[in-house]
Amino acid sequence: MFDAHALLLVATLAASPAVPTAPTPIDSLLASVVTPLVRPGDRLRVRSAHGVSEGLAAGAGPGGLQLLRVPAEERNHGFAPPIAWSQIERIERQSRPPGSGAKVGAAVGALLGLATVISASAYAGTYDGYGPDGGTVMLGGAVGAIGGACLGALIGGIIDAGVPHWKTVYERR
Repeated sequence: MFDAHALLLVATLAASPAVPTAPTPIDSLLASVVTPLVRPGDRLRVRSAHGVSEGLAAGAGPGGLQLLRVPAEERNHGFAPPIAWSQIERIERQSRPPGSGAKVGAAVGALLGLATVISASAYAGTYDGYGPDGGTVMLGGAVGAIGGACLGALIGGIIDAGVPHWKTVYERR
């Protein structure tokens, strides 16, 4: 009898606190400055008079900044009302994805682990010909690389967690 999406739309519009005002020339100027810095799909953190909002950028225009604040599986109907430029105090963009420190740490740790085990095997093989054979060196190198990668990923992840990943794109002064 009633369409669920239509009822949801009517309920959302009825719950809106105020009717959005027409954009001013300053809003148009801010939109023209900030829009090239914010690409659709960028993860943003917006500090406004109403608090902090975080989500994916859907678009920016004279009417405000549009954020997508819902999980990926619900994106077809997850737009929130635009945040007016007059309310925005600061916009921050995520500069790199979380976990990149763990990836770099794993790569460096694998190389260091491999180099350490192979150099130790080569050093041990120079005494009286009783050193490890080629298969043992290869197995030791693989174990050293895996162990180094795990340790490097752990250290890189810990360091990466303490480093902020947000770059300020716009700040009202």
